[in-house]
Amino acid sequence: MTNATAARTARVVVVGGGVAGCSTAYHLAKHGWTDVVVVERRKLTSGTTWHAAGLITTARPTFGTREIVQRSLQVFESLERETGFSPGFERTGTLHLADDEARWEELRRAASAAHGNGIRAELVTPDDAVKLFPPLYAGDLAGAVHYPDDGRGNATDTTMALAAGARQLGVTILENTTVTGLRRHGNAVTGVDTSAGSIEAEYVVNATGMWGREFG
Repeated sequence: MTNATAARTARVVVVGGGVAGCSTAYHLAKHGWTDVVVVERRKLTSGTTWHAAGLITTARPTFGTREIVQRSLQVFESLERETGFSPGFERTGTLHLADDEARWEELRRAASAAHGNGIRAELVTPDDAVKLFPPLYAGDLAGAVHYPDDGRGNATDTTMALAAGARQLGVTILENTTVTGLRRHGNAVTGVDTSAGSIEAEYVVNATGMWGREFG
């Protein structure tokens, strides 16, 4: 797709073609919002996304954030079937270690909270932790928690798979297209000006990563 085909109107313009921007476009399209344009100033993932470690861990502090990770795991499992592109996800599991009683109590509470979301979280002894990860020195461990469904992904592959899914659902993705300004009506943002022309939109999403404050 070339910049010459850029839509002049759209329901949503997403600024930023990293994992957050492509995920936003993909999920909007899955909910029927297909009149979406993603604008990326260079190539997809060329900003901060490719630096990401790609850890997907379910031990989060609140019910809602744990639910988000669970849904993310479901997306990782379905993306390749939907798009033909692998998100690079590996289900490795994670070990959370405690080297004193206070930390062990904290980990047990986190595991109990995770059970409330239906997340598998297994309390293991130091010896069992070594069986799961043989290089581990467990001489000073009070205990550990194993989250077997956790894993890691490749941020670039995940973004490309999300972008492919979004395109298949009708989303337009413009690369090498720089946003040069915002269009406004009073206090409302009504679109963007780009190096390929202006795009009027009902909503503009700031998904510019480390440049989010500057863009805002």
